[in-house]
Amino acid sequence: MDQIIKPIELITNYKDSMQINFQTSTVCNYTCDYCFPGANDGKFLFRKDWKQIADNFTALFNHYKKSINKNKFHLVLTGGEPTLWPRLENFCEEIKKENNVIIHVITNGSRTIRWWEEYGHLLDKVVISCHWKEANVDHIIEVADLLYKKGVVVTVLVLVDPLEWDKCLDNIERLKNSKYKWAIGIQKLENTDYTQEQIDFLKKSTIRKATLIDDLRHLGKNLDKQPIAIFPDNSKRKLFANEVSLYGWNNFYGWSCNLGVDTLFIHPSGDVTGTCYQKLYKMDTFFNIYDPDFAEKFNPVIEPIICKSLYCGCVTEFNMSKAKI
Repeated sequence: MDQIIKPIELITNYKDSMQINFQTSTVCNYTCDYCFPGANDGKFLFRKDWKQIADNFTALFNHYKKSINKNKFHLVLTGGEPTLWPRLENFCEEIKKENNVIIHVITNGSRTIRWWEEYGHLLDKVVISCHWKEANVDHIIEVADLLYKKGVVVTVLVLVDPLEWDKCLDNIERLKNSKYKWAIGIQKLENTDYTQEQIDFLKKSTIRKATLIDDLRHLGKNLDKQPIAIFPDNSKRKLFANEVSLYGWNNFYGWSCNLGVDTLFIHPSGDVTGTCYQKLYKMDTFFNIYDPDFAEKFNPVIEPIICKSLYCGCVTEFNMSKAKI
């Protein structure tokens, strides 16, 4: 690397779009020990009031349209395991009726082929997390090929565990035997130590790219952004996908941050915040997406926050616009 000094500013141009991560529950059929705390403890179950939730998201979208001209919304459904939500298909159908929304699901891909055949068309983008301990690689390939054939943007993301390095690399090679050429990515585990050789490998971030034809076919469905970094010597360059995490730059305490402007995180409790659970909009309380009166209450002033967290663990959040004050 030519530059390993921490940047003083990140610039990620979302323009008229924004990303919202919605953690639908903490219910999961996997028990990966490296998952972030509370992600699979079953404390928060799937909601039954899917229509109310969809209506509240529409109210949230409308306020951002009116306030700061956001017109395209990238809704990322996470968990737990979001495909276990019995009302997922109803929610997706409802929220697409009135909104320019891209639905992106992060899943372990374990649902049956019949399920993906029946409901895959409701999703615009699917990222399948490949976990060395739990994953059935042959099944993941079959699911990814099926979704690709349906026109869904597909990425299989291999979570690379340094303690099971060879197993993870073997899974990457097996994934390359797919019928269709969807993307294969790699991601480090947070709060985990890697050797320098492993770090150098993780810098690739993408093992196999989709073809140019596929990129054109999927144009407009992918709102993932990598920031331009400005360094203390005023040099600038685009960061690669794992860079902030790999170099331990993800402490932005005291920085100005576009959390609440370009991205939101909605916890399984329904609180509208960031993954760090920081309060937004210079308020002392949280809005809650499950509140029946959400549409009437949600009318905040949209502006950046000052970071109060010593650690940022969300890829979307540590890659969005922020600046050292």
